[in-house]
Amino acid sequence: MEKLEQTLQGLETSSALPGNGGTAKENAGINPLEERVARLETAFSVKMDSMIERIGKIEKQIAQLAAKPDVTPDATEPKPGAAVSAPEKKVVKKEKKESIFHTVQKGETLFSISKKYNTNVEALRKLNNLSNDAAIFPGNNILVR
Repeated sequence: MEKLEQTLQGLETSSALPGNGGTAKENAGINPLEERVARLETAFSVKMDSMIERIGKIEKQIAQLAAKPDVTPDATEPKPGAAVSAPEKKVVKKEKKESIFHTVQKGETLFSISKKYNTNVEALRKLNNLSNDAAIFPGNNILVR
């Protein structure tokens, strides 16, 4: 077994050197693949780290919700002889803004669309989860508000 491993290692080192058994074409084909694999590994580990961080935050929120004391019906009942007062009600008005979509026409850019709706390009990118180099095409529906 050791002899096989040594032979394999010797072949790998000899084929890695130009002119020693491995052709330049073979070496040129392997290096880009190794680089792509390394980039994929890096991207994967970054995504996994991000997911682990997000899961941690969610677990903290769940723990905080679980730690809050529940209000039991017995706690809200007035004691005999105590003055009864009406509970305070908070009125919260929620303005429900309607979402406005724009269908991209030929020749339009995020900049031209942002001017039509009196907003900026970054706001459009954020609303539509677009990266800085993302392209839009005629027929796309994008959220503007």
